Amino acid sequence: MARAAAVLAVLALVVTAGCLTTQPAAPEPVENPSVDLPYDDRTVGEPPSEVYDNPWRTEEIVVTVDHRGGGDRNVVSEVMRTVQYWESETESDADAAYEPDYRVVSEHEEPDLRVAVVRTVEGCGVHEDDVALGCAPVLTEESRVDGTVTVQIRGGHAPNTTEAVLKHEFGHTLGYRHGDEPAAVMSTNLSARAPADVVDARNRTYPWASETLSVAPSSDAALRDGQRDRLAAAVSFLADGADGTIQRPPSVTVTEDAAAADVVVSFRKDAACEGVDTGEPSSSCVDWQGPDVDDDGAPEYYTDAHVVLGEAAHERPGWHVGYWLGQTLWTDRVPAPFYGWDHPPATEW
Repeated sequence: MARAAAVLAVLALVVTAGCLTTQPAAPEPVENPSVDLPYDDRTVGEPPSEVYDNPWRTEEIVVTVDHRGGGDRNVVSEVMRTVQYWESETESDADAAYEPDYRVVSEHEEPDLRVAVVRTVEGCGVHEDDVALGCAPVLTEESRVDGTVTVQIRGGHAPNTTEAVLKHEFGHTLGYRHGDEPAAVMSTNLSARAPADVVDARNRTYPWASETLSVAPSSDAALRDGQRDRLAAAVSFLADGADGTIQRPPSVTVTEDAAAADVVVSFRKDAACEGVDTGEPSSSCVDWQGPDVDDDGAPEYYTDAHVVLGEAAHERPGWHVGYWLGQTLWTDRVPAPFYGWDHPPATEW
């Protein structure tokens, strides 16, 4: 994540344009078919649009929901409301690529649309300082799809937010692009219409914007070898699951590039951070950064963090970085090295 002087108050709803818009080779014309087809002399891949008007060339669009990657809350109700919304919306919209006839089912071997609830949406063209809530291809009137199209959405949101993201991403599969009408649905910026139930980062099981986290000393820090080794030991402990206390640990590494790191560590004489809760280690502090779309003073996701170590923490930098970063990752219990900060068992940190 690149550093930003100011936190961008935006949660991005992004789209991978063009990834499913190429036309596959049409099969040979059917001769003497054994069954009656809904058209005459056309190939199987090119039925008339008045019969099958969608990119899959099927009577109805089968939709399934896969929750395996993004939490335990069922979003089928939000999917149902989303497909009902678009079935109604496209009936009166001459600019719609097609008028869908959806069927949401619990299981299907080869669905047309698969809604995948994931922990993080990555590799979707989102700006590096934004947080992608969803991702879907734009399917135009010329699109021909052979197989299942996946719509990704981030898990962990309340129903209203989830439905807003779903409507936006389904809009892309109907040919709508950012800025198209209905503008309330196809806006790129959720902050312009953020529901009141956007969950804060501190209440999420996994609050980071990315599955890959990096830790770096600040650009003005001249670390001794022992300090660097202790940072590396703590980071390795987290990446390995922290003795089973992190159910799905992200990739965590130490890097030299503070400008591109997610967590920057500064060595100061005194620890001073803004917005620090009382009761934390007095010799270190952290400043969490991320988008705050509902203006409640708390970010919805963490994109960056600045850990400041006071002089008393300089000999145990790994423990303090592990403590603060671990606060965002523990999914079971706090591991033994962090039961107390006065005499931590992991003295090598």
